[in-house]
Amino acid sequence: MEVLKSKKDAIEQSKFIQDHQQQIDTAKEVWGIVDENFRITQTLENAIQSKAQMFDELLLKKVPGLTQEELDYLRQTIAGEVNKGKEALKDDKVKQLQDQVVSQNQQIQELQSTNFSLTKKLNDIQSAVQTAAQ
Repeated sequence: MEVLKSKKDAIEQSKFIQDHQQQIDTAKEVWGIVDENFRITQTLENAIQSKAQMFDELLLKKVPGLTQEELDYLRQTIAGEVNKGKEALKDDKVKQLQDQVVSQNQQIQELQSTNFSLTKKLNDIQSAVQTAAQ
């Protein structure tokens, strides 16, 4: 009897895991649809609200009966998974842009210094020419 009960428990747990994985896979599919739909947006706040709402609606069509808590959990799970590599890329890009700005500022300072020096030499030459012409 205990063997049957443990097998039943194992089957139920396996079914729960399969159902959960199927929900995650469906949520990923829905995320892709929503993400594609919102690539160009008018305002960020409206986009976030609309995107979450659209995700919930589409996921409920594919997996009826989910509670709002389950929808929120799945959305956050997928968002975390999709966005986990984006922060590192964003940080690298920001660092790269900062380095470019520093380099360009140095070049600007060098050009300004050269410009000042050349302007001074030009003024000196013009003064010398005017003095010689008099």
